[in-house]
Amino acid sequence: MWCWGSGDDTNKDGVLGDGTTAGRRTAAPVQGLSAVVQIGLGESHSCAVEASGKVKCWGSNKYGQLGDGTHKSSPKPVAVKGLSDVLEITLGDAHTCARVKDGAVKCWGLNRDGALGTGSFASRATPGAVVKLKDAVQVTAGSYHTCARFADGSLKCWGANSAGALGNAKTTSSNVPVAVTGMLGLTDLEAGLGDTCATFKDGSVRCWGANDRGQLGDGTTTERPQATKVKLNGKVADLVAADLHTCVRFDDGTMQCWGDNRSGQLGDGTTQQRNAPVDVTW
Repeated sequence: MWCWGSGDDTNKDGVLGDGTTAGRRTAAPVQGLSAVVQIGLGESHSCAVEASGKVKCWGSNKYGQLGDGTHKSSPKPVAVKGLSDVLEITLGDAHTCARVKDGAVKCWGLNRDGALGTGSFASRATPGAVVKLKDAVQVTAGSYHTCARFADGSLKCWGANSAGALGNAKTTSSNVPVAVTGMLGLTDLEAGLGDTCATFKDGSVRCWGANDRGQLGDGTTTERPQATKVKLNGKVADLVAADLHTCVRFDDGTMQCWGDNRSGQLGDGTTQQRNAPVDVTW
């Protein structure tokens, strides 16, 4: 695994994992990793799953998000304590969650608004099991909320919900998983800063939660505590959500994006906010 970046030529807290706190404009190898099969990036920490099923994390550890039992930041990868057989990891701003072989989900780090799903609001420096949850097939973390998908196409979420990111028709945060309403035939999901989007067997996309930058793609800036359908040009093959914008790729290789566009991240040749999907121009 190789990393690069960080602003102002600094690598605060060692988020690049190269053993230094210097920013890099070219790639450098992360130290102490082998046979990496998946990576995850948070606001100021990073993690990797190795082929052995073990997880190592590095960078900021203010809230215990590295999972090594301490609150000491590290510019080199450290092993997450008591965690094995990991199939998937996902990182929020300052929390981390892992899906393990038996379908359980374990989380650690900042527990703002119950993002760890452990039944409390206490942050953790080591993994704790998400309560009342088993047989998950996918897990994804937003900034302060987390969701898990199940084989039957159902979905549960937990954590911050002031804008409706949990999709349960309420705006009360929850430290335990709650069922998302109206989920049938779910195939993929992505979480952003305060919103969540999902794809379905028919190739459609539905989103819910915060919508101040049009990130739900329903043509409005109205918050939605329940899923709302995005009007798209075709059948979706892939979905990705960032903090304030969302993009999809279609079967024919074309793309559409919507939401915040102040840095031109929608790729439509403008910096205009888009409350509904627009074509990425090539």
